[in-house]
Amino acid sequence: MKGDMVVAPNQEEAEKILKSLKPALVKEWKMTEFDDLVTSKDENSLLRGMQAFMKANCHQCHAVAGKGVNLGPDLCNVFERYKGKKLLQQILEPSSEINPKYLNHRLFLNDGRTITGVIDKEANNEYHVITNLLTPTSITRIPKKQVEEKTVSKISPMPVRMINTLTKPEITDLISFLEAGYKFPDHLNHPKSGLEK
Repeated sequence: MKGDMVVAPNQEEAEKILKSLKPALVKEWKMTEFDDLVTSKDENSLLRGMQAFMKANCHQCHAVAGKGVNLGPDLCNVFERYKGKKLLQQILEPSSEINPKYLNHRLFLNDGRTITGVIDKEANNEYHVITNLLTPTSITRIPKKQVEEKTVSKISPMPVRMINTLTKPEITDLISFLEAGYKFPDHLNHPKSGLEK
């Protein structure tokens, strides 16, 4: 089972409790509001960054410190490609540059249907399409002879506005955390820190 469990006297109360557990919208952040972005290697900043990672629900598609799922690109070495504002842009504007492995394709079929998703594998006579990254083992197989046209989407499958539940300091800590590549001092990898491997 995945999700939150609450105990309430009725469905209406349960829905109120669940709604209160969701992070509130802080602001619709824009890149121009981060001209002064300065990241840190301070241990407290990295720990707060991991908390921000969880708060923004990044762990639903990305693994971190051995926790979470791998529905999106591996972020352990993201710092090798992106840092600072460029890294932030990948989060605020995910369609600005899309990892080729996670490009969405639209397949227009000769029966009038349109299938949209990430092509996981292209065999000799069919496409294996993941239509929902939240269920990556659910593969739709489309025979190539049924495909009239295949186009690439310029829209990232990563949802926009993921970090709008974070404050500006939390976003700065998040970027610091991602730049660290999850490499923490040994004492932070201790089981009591919650960052054990």
